[in-house]
Amino acid sequence: MKRKLLIAVPLLALVALVAWMLRPKRETQGEAVVSEKVVPLLSSIAQVREQVGMLHYGERVDVIARRND
Repeated sequence: MKRKLLIAVPLLALVALVAWMLRPKRETQGEAVVSEKVVPLLSSIAQVREQVGMLHYGERVDVIARRND
């Protein structure tokens, strides 16, 4: 029983690691430029969110999703 576990556990860990490394990456929908003087960077689009940073005029950003254009 222990011998089977000694083989199964590392094998399962290896399969999980390979699956994680080969997971699909999030593709961007293009690049955009900030056109406002200052824009808050929010943690989510939900009502409960917090500001995690600021974007300034002219900064380039990758668009990962669009909502209501």
